[in-house]
Amino acid sequence: MDGVDLQSRLHILLHSNKPAECLEFPAIHSAISSIDGRLELLDGELSRLRHRLAELEEDRAALCRSRDQHVGILSPLRRMPAETLGEIFTWALPSLVDLDQRKSFIKQSPWVLTHVCSQWRATAISMPSLWSMLYVDRSYSLAAAEAQIPRAQRLKIHFYGSEEREVRPQVRLLPFLIEHSARWEDLNIQLTEGLLPVLPSIRNVPSLRRVAFEWNEDEDDDSDDEDDDAARSVVVDYLRTAPHLSDLRVCRQLSVAFAPAVHQLTRYHADAPWDTHRGILSANLALVEVHINVNPHPVWPATGQVIQLPQLRRLYVSHAALLQYLQVAVLEQFTLRLMWDETYVIPALDRFIRETANTVRRLCLRGLPHDALASQLISRYTSLTELAIIISGGDDYEFDEDSAHGTIPDDLVELITDLPTQIAGLHLAFEDTLPFDYELWADMLESRWLMGQGALRLVALCFNGRRRPKPDPGTLQRLRSLRRSGLEYKLVKGADLWDHIAPWMCRPMWY
Repeated sequence: MDGVDLQSRLHILLHSNKPAECLEFPAIHSAISSIDGRLELLDGELSRLRHRLAELEEDRAALCRSRDQHVGILSPLRRMPAETLGEIFTWALPSLVDLDQRKSFIKQSPWVLTHVCSQWRATAISMPSLWSMLYVDRSYSLAAAEAQIPRAQRLKIHFYGSEEREVRPQVRLLPFLIEHSARWEDLNIQLTEGLLPVLPSIRNVPSLRRVAFEWNEDEDDDSDDEDDDAARSVVVDYLRTAPHLSDLRVCRQLSVAFAPAVHQLTRYHADAPWDTHRGILSANLALVEVHINVNPHPVWPATGQVIQLPQLRRLYVSHAALLQYLQVAVLEQFTLRLMWDETYVIPALDRFIRETANTVRRLCLRGLPHDALASQLISRYTSLTELAIIISGGDDYEFDEDSAHGTIPDDLVELITDLPTQIAGLHLAFEDTLPFDYELWADMLESRWLMGQGALRLVALCFNGRRRPKPDPGTLQRLRSLRRSGLEYKLVKGADLWDHIAPWMCRPMWY
């Protein structure tokens, strides 16, 4: 078979399923060998080119790095004064909320700033204000405190004790912090049974300005109520050595023996027996903001000395009855915890309302607002411009289970519908997850806004938790129309609820 016939025969075999003849096998093998040889040459050339391409890409990457380094020489950051860089570092510090959510303190400012470059490290370490806050949780160690404290001047201690983790590291860390108590400016401490014996070693706190005592609530489930007072008694005689102390908070689970020398408080927030409140209030005439939660429920004395608070501007009380023992002159914000059965205190409120009727501009009703008492308060405060209603204990409200959105209680509807025309701001918050009638809510807002009734300009609706009620599309469009027409309408949800209502609760935001 000559060459022409072979090529013709191969063409036929390549384009059909016909079998090759035995005599054709050598020619086919020869063709395959020829192709293998060409493939080997091409593979070699491709390997050489790939190697060269890799070399070129590596050279290019090196040149890019070199270029970036050269461009970095011209960066304004190199010429930025240390003071400006330090100001930027200050804005990079995490908030308490950020710290609550962290997994590792080393990945947040100011620690992370020390791992960028030598200039940043030197600047960060030279700024004591960056290192003043010690947020001691389960990720914070004694070694971290030993590194941080020398870099700070004043110390803001946030110590969160917990019985859910090993106690010994906490017990070792707290005494080390106490060694530096002369530099404490803030002390926010969550106590446990294991930490209580350590506290008496605190002796001198001359720079202390703000104190908050908390209790690890995880321990409450198995505690014996009869032993709580003895087990949780906290002596704070060292507060005698704090001439600048202005802010004090104590939670209800602690029995605190207050130092009688504390006379300069301007902020006071406590859950305590009435006798404890009375002693602190009587000794601190400069108080500007007070949160009084009386616990346990007291037996009010028939007569008692009236406590004068001439500088008081913001007041929260858990029981309306205690107002008969307070006298204020220029109160600007008043928050009252209400229960259904408190209409009997209306006569006792008469003097207090007369004294504050012309000064209170912000009124908050928390709990289960009863129409008789709430309406009287709102109507008699003629200077009122902003009203907050915080619904808590909502299980006592009855809702229509067949409704798609639930109902707003009649008392609440009447309160909002009959608001005085001078009210410019309205805040409605729900501490519990409850159904909500958005359609009725939109009706109430439109009745005041679209008809031009009064001075209403701001409305905030606040829900706790992510599973909040949602309006139907038609009602949502109505609410958006109110916003477009000029009403400042806010929807607050989840953790933001507590930040929104904290000022109404006279709760400081520093802890």
